[in-house]
Amino acid sequence: LDKFTEGTALNYAWVLLLLALWAALDWLAGGRRDRLALVALAACGIFLFHGVVAFSAVPVLGLTLVAMLLRPRRWDWLPGRGRVAALAASLALGALAGLPYLLRLTRGWADSGMGAAGPPLRLGYEMPWTILTSLAVVLWLARGGLRRAFRERLPGPATVALYALATTLFALVVHLPVFNESKFVFQVLFLLALLAGPAFHPWLGRLVARLGRGGAAVVFAVLFLVGPVMTVVGYVADPSGRTDPKAAPGPAERAVYAWIREGTETDAVFLDARQRDLVMVHGRRRLYLGTTTGTEQFAFPPAEVRRRRAVMDDLYGSCRGLAAGGAALRGLGRPVYVLVRPGDLPA
Repeated sequence: LDKFTEGTALNYAWVLLLLALWAALDWLAGGRRDRLALVALAACGIFLFHGVVAFSAVPVLGLTLVAMLLRPRRWDWLPGRGRVAALAASLALGALAGLPYLLRLTRGWADSGMGAAGPPLRLGYEMPWTILTSLAVVLWLARGGLRRAFRERLPGPATVALYALATTLFALVVHLPVFNESKFVFQVLFLLALLAGPAFHPWLGRLVARLGRGGAAVVFAVLFLVGPVMTVVGYVADPSGRTDPKAAPGPAERAVYAWIREGTETDAVFLDARQRDLVMVHGRRRLYLGTTTGTEQFAFPPAEVRRRRAVMDDLYGSCRGLAAGGAALRGLGRPVYVLVRPGDLPA
């Protein structure tokens, strides 16, 4: 939930994933050909905005479609092979359109030497426990939809169920370099929610009949409201939001940001010893280096990151390579400002 609260590229990629899924299901149910264009555009957009979703949800959907093409005859009640093949082709076309861009960004992930690494496949207790604790209620509500999808041979729900199974298996074994594979669980949630949705109101009605309105409200709050409320309250009530200098700058610092915003060139580049991103937020100017993390967390060429780190370390450190640093800054072709605050420089 914090991803949506902060408004990141990840949640936009998830929105595109839902759009692709809606268009895909509509096409498989006999929809117009323009649905294939939506699938291709959404897949391309996912590759442009977030590599984790691109390298998980899109290929897993593709493999699900391939499995549907290779199904035995007794499964011919699934969507027709022609429509499945056309959908797989549009998905592949969109992915291939965005793949070159993403590959250029990810080229430095493995060899940048700037972040955590590990084997791409990993079995452990964390992911099964995460899936169980976060999706148990939704899976329980979806159980009827899962049974009907195959018992009554419903092509759309069965397609969603197969995709959910494939996504779950993917989440259980694939490991990300920075240990954030819990993102995959949210992609399982999307699919289970489609199957659980029709069962929600009947379940709530039975709960009210059994426990009364007050008891049902307590159960509903425990199951569906505690997590979101804790997240939002955590953001609102966290005292660091009012005390941390990175989130609540003092009057003097705000005056500096106001001067940056109003008194410097709009294309200016700022150097800050600690990469304080408030320069970008309040000052609305670019930072020469905006983070201490490597390309595994923010997509930027690793060689350029190393070069800019060297310039920053020298400028705010020994100052022995000022000529090279000055040449690097002149190469930007923009006005350059260096921020120096108390405590930024060595004694």
